[in-house]
Order: sequence, then structure tokens, then C-alpha cells
Amino acid sequence: MRARSLITVSAIVALLVSGDATLASPQGAMRVIVAPNEITQPMPAGTGIVSGQIREARGNTVVPDAVVSLSLGSRTLRVVADAQGRFAFPSLPAGSFTLSAAMPGFSDGAHGRLRPGGSSQPVELTDGERVTDITIPLWPHATIAGTVVDDIGEPVIGARVRTYRRSLVGGRVRLTSGPSDATDDRGWFRIAGLDAGEYIVGLPMTSHTWPAALEHYMQQGGEWPQDLTNSAAGQIEALIAYGVPLGGGAPIVAQVSDRLLPPDVPGDGRLAVYLAQFFSGTSIVSDATPIVLGAGDERAGVTLTLRTDRTWNVSGTVTGADASIDDLVLRLSPAGAAQIETAVAVTDFRGRFTFVGVPSGQYVIHALRLPRGEPGPAATVGIPAVVELALPVAALPSTPLMWAEQPVTVDAADVGSVTVALRSGTKVRGRVEFNGTLPKPAPETLDRMQIALDPADERTASKAASAIRGRVERTGLFATIGAPAGRYVVTVGGLPDGWHLQGVMMGGRDASVDPLDIAAADVAGVTIVLTDRPSAISGRVSTPAGAPDTQATVIVFPVDPAARIDHGAAPRQVRAERTDRHGAFVASGLPAGRYFVGAVPEALASDWQRPAFLEALARTAVQIDLAAGEAKQVPLQTVRVDVR
Repeated sequence: MRARSLITVSAIVALLVSGDATLASPQGAMRVIVAPNEITQPMPAGTGIVSGQIREARGNTVVPDAVVSLSLGSRTLRVVADAQGRFAFPSLPAGSFTLSAAMPGFSDGAHGRLRPGGSSQPVELTDGERVTDITIPLWPHATIAGTVVDDIGEPVIGARVRTYRRSLVGGRVRLTSGPSDATDDRGWFRIAGLDAGEYIVGLPMTSHTWPAALEHYMQQGGEWPQDLTNSAAGQIEALIAYGVPLGGGAPIVAQVSDRLLPPDVPGDGRLAVYLAQFFSGTSIVSDATPIVLGAGDERAGVTLTLRTDRTWNVSGTVTGADASIDDLVLRLSPAGAAQIETAVAVTDFRGRFTFVGVPSGQYVIHALRLPRGEPGPAATVGIPAVVELALPVAALPSTPLMWAEQPVTVDAADVGSVTVALRSGTKVRGRVEFNGTLPKPAPETLDRMQIALDPADERTASKAASAIRGRVERTGLFATIGAPAGRYVVTVGGLPDGWHLQGVMMGGRDASVDPLDIAAADVAGVTIVLTDRPSAISGRVSTPAGAPDTQATVIVFPVDPAARIDHGAAPRQVRAERTDRHGAFVASGLPAGRYFVGAVPEALASDWQRPAFLEALARTAVQIDLAAGEAKQVPLQTVRVDVR
């Protein structure tokens, strides 16, 4: 057997242009920011009691030692269940509590939760009441196991197999990176800790290149580029050492993370690598076969067969008259799959870059440089951690957000002289207006509001990476940091007590519902309207037999099908609400519009965001018109949705 192993290096070798040198790997500590709203306040004393037991959802056996959390607003109590899974919270005040449980090896459970990741029900407690019959279910994690072999069937050692969870965001399927595992000396892998759901399994194979000067800079105590935190040299596991010709003449260090190198060098001197591979048998993630897992499922026999191909280099220069173009992280992704990176490159002091080991295909180069001081994506590297308390309000940075997007076609040849134009982000400005009879809130409460631009569709999300932050001043004026061009929904949180979002108005459109199209010019004149009379739909749900249905989910969604998709991660006009212990429900804060309202069994509601599910539910749902500030009562009966 000639098992093939991932090449591992303990030092980084400069190469290709500038000669050999041994360079050290950077080490850094991850900063953990704790927001003020995550700090637990003391729980008021009372005479109520909540107690119960933690059980495994499938076999109904007890689960000992789970951490049980009980919350009332920002106040949280935690206890550890005993050997029989029992827990108790004494001396509680009256209120509406959330009750949840967590245990390694299980998906989190909660009171009233009927499926993994499903919605929960509050625990309503009156003065002195004793609620002692609560059962919180936990669902065991699932696993995926299999093997990685090369093109002649030999096992591949050290291959990092990854999972991507398929989930619905704004009515569209998106992939979220999940747990991973490296193959052992038999080429076997086993990925545990998976919640029930649909997964793509594969080896993305991402190469990294950066200027050799950056490594020398790191040796002298320089700061690793913020956007490259998750690609720090300490995480690099393999080295391209074929003497690959690079364009532009810039000294380049070329390395590989999560890429396997075949042992043979092609006769023509081209770099041949194993291509990205996804189950089952494709290098294109959109063509991959999803693996559907239930709670506790063990899916074995997943085989990934690697194949090699010659690859090419893509080089060019970043331009930007008003921007710093050195140490900029560029990401090369297949067109239509921005979450899967084929290559990552860092620019030198002249803005030059080179992607190495790129197979033929259609790609897009993305770049996003956050303003100085703006927090980046959550880092998973660097220990020990330094815990800092975030300031209550962060001022907007003075430097602009910069971004770029450039399509590239690679067709059996190196691609040189690519120009990537770095552009400034577009800002959104306006004011906050109050529409109601309550006294206007104190000015010092306004700067606690949370304004953000939420990417409305996947194309915008591929450029923005996450929601774009804004800030409200005590004068009631607000602005955001710059955003890449695209379509955004304006979201508003942290509202003053008694006030609710009515709409975000711009030119007669509500940008909290109808996405705002952002181009190059800043957008001004946006009005955030807050009201003390939120629109709401409420009612009671009954079973077909006429009894109150305490295990139903009520779904509210627009009559217009186009309004159900590409309207942000959490559209205001698409809602799912659980019934309480009396079968009652409330959906508050809805924008004015025409809606369908229907009720389905909560245990069968995992697909409620799927367009086909909503279309089927619309055939039996109640249709209503809801005006601003209007409250409507809608009686409902639970139905089972037939999606054909």
C-alpha cells in the first residue's frame, strides 16, 4: 500500500523567486469581546419554583449533568442537573421565563421544543407558583464517517474533510461551515457533533500565497493582516515546493492550507494538485449530493475519491487611489459559490498578487478591507484569549470600508495582468422619527440603538460577508459605515422601551421590507420611524377535534411570493410563532401588508421557510390585510402541509 500523506512542515520556506530562507510562524492571541447585553444581572427574589428533568428525546432515558439555564430578560440562572437528570430553580419571581439545557454530544434542548433546533415555549410563572413537571428533551448528535482515497484507490492521510450545513436564509439555500476531521493512517475520517439537518461533505482544497516580505515583517513583531486571521501561518499544513513560475516578478511565499499535493511532478513543469472534491463524485459544490441526518444518525461509507489536474496561476495588481493596497487579502472563489475558496492571496506593497494552483473554470476575486478598528469575523485561532469588555457604543470609524469584486476566467493557461479596482463603500444616512403618544425617549438612550444593513441576497452577502454596522447619535441622526454595492435590508434593534419599528422609509419605500439598492453614491434622507402602536396578528389555534393546540406553529407570510425570498436573513414579514399552553399566539411588529396566516404541527415545521412549503400552506391559510398600527384576531385550525 502506498498511502499518500499531507506534506507537513514546521518551518516556512521562502521560495520561487527570492531564494531559500527559514521563517518563523506568527503567534497571536484571540481577543474575545463581551458586549454589555451579554452580562447577566441578578435575578429578583420570589417564592416560585421551576423544576423538572432532562431526557434524551428518542429513547426517553435520563441525561445527567446537563447545564440548565433559566432566563428572565437579561437575567440568567444556571444549574447542573444531577445524576437522574433532575434540576430545580427555587425562589423565583413571577414572569415569563425561557428554559434551556445544553450537554456535550447533544443538540441544545428547551422547554416546549419538539424537534432539533425548533422553537420553544416560555414558562409562565405567577407569584408563588410551583411548576414541577417540566421535561426538557435533548437530541443526540449525528455523525458522518468514510474514507478518502486517491485516483488509484490508495488511502490519503491527513486530509481535512469538512461539512457544510445546508440551511434556508431568506428563502434561499446557503451553506454554513461545520465540524471537520482529518483522515487517519487508513484514510478514514469520522465527523461528530452534527445537528440534524442536510450537509455537504467535501475537501475544498484552498491554496494561500503572500509576499515573502510579510513573513520577514512578522519575524520583527509586525501584526498579521486582520482579514487573514483564520489563515495564519501557524495553521498552514503543507507547502508547494515545485519551483512554480509566478507572474509579476514579486517575491512570493506560496503555501497550501487544506490542499493535498500528489507526489509526482508533471513533465511540463506545471503544478498538478488534487482538485476540490465533494460527495458524491464532483468538484463543484452546487452539484454535491446532500446527506440528510436525523438526530443520532450515523452515516458511514462516505467515500471521497481525489483526482488530479494541472493548474494555473492568476496574477495582477490591486488599484485604489484613496486606499492602502498592501497586505490586502484577496479571495478567489468559483462563480456562484463564494463560501468555497479556491485560493487566497495577499498583496505586496505595490498591490501585486498571485493565486497559485487554480484549476480551469469561472471565478470571482473578492476583497473586503474593514475600516481600522472595526471588528472582523470571529476568529478561531490564537490562544490564550484576552477578554475585553466592549464599550457600550462604538463610534463609526473615520477610515472607509474598501471592497472589490472582479470576475476571472481560467482556461488552460496562466492569467496575468488582472486589475482589481478597490472601491470605497457606500454610506447610508438619515434620522430617527417617533410616531406615537408616548413621550420621546431620553437622548442618551438613542445611541444604544443597533442599526445594520443586512445583505438581502446571496450575491450581496458574498461581498459584504456580514451585516454592515451603523450608529445613532443622541441627536437622532444616524449613519452606517460603508457597504459594498448591493441590495440591503435595514434592520433596527435595541429600541427604547415602549417603542417598535414601524418602517425605514426612503422615497416612499420601506427599506426594512423592500431591499435598498446601494450603488456608488451615498444614500441620504432615510427615516427610521418608531411607533408605540405596533401592528399585530393574534388568535388561538385548535386541533381538528376542536381542542386548543399547544404544539402548533403559526406561520405568517406575504401573499406576494416574490416578497418571501431575498429579503434578508430574517425578513420582518415572514414569521413563525409557537402557540402557548392555551393554544394562543401573537405575531407583533409586522409591517403593513397583505398576509397569509396558517398553523402547522410544530414537529413537522422544520421546512417552514422553504418556498414550496409556503406555497402549499397558502392553499389553506387565512388571508388578511394588515394596516399600520392595526391589531387583528385570527382563529386558526392546525393543518398538515402536503408538499408535492
